[in-house]
Amino acid sequence: MNMTTLDQAIEAAYASAVGQNPVLAVAEHTVAENVTLETRLYTGVGGPGFYVICTVAVPEVNFTVQRVKNHGPHVGCEVAWPAEGIEAAAQAHMGRCIAAGEAHVRAAGFTADRKVILLNKLLKAKDADALASVPKLLALYGWMEATQAAAVAGETSFAAAPYSFEEVVAE
Repeated sequence: MNMTTLDQAIEAAYASAVGQNPVLAVAEHTVAENVTLETRLYTGVGGPGFYVICTVAVPEVNFTVQRVKNHGPHVGCEVAWPAEGIEAAAQAHMGRCIAAGEAHVRAAGFTADRKVILLNKLLKAKDADALASVPKLLALYGWMEATQAAAVAGETSFAAAPYSFEEVVAE
């Protein structure tokens, strides 16, 4: 569903709510897959009003965006669609999540050089059929893979490293 179609649905909900008793203006319905349109009442310092909120979810990257149209004393508090568009905003969100995952791994002390050292250690253990002798290294690689998978899924919060670089190298 494109933003023009979504804007038309928002305007229709807004016009419908303006013509009703405010108590009857509360509604929520699904406009399309991963798109909801909601009308919410509020009472502010300047009096009552309502918001029409259109929420678009992009579940592949754990991202949501909203457009808010307001009627009442908070009319200046509206929220527009992202200027770059919904798809571009979702991609930018995914880029930020991946960068956060990479930064998390670096902050735990695992720079690119250290990752190469650990990869060489893992390959040597694999060649010697000695993977069972390096449980800390295996746990650390599992953590790095889980961090990467979480970042690609749109997460920005990650688990701590199970071991330090020094602990794994000493194993």
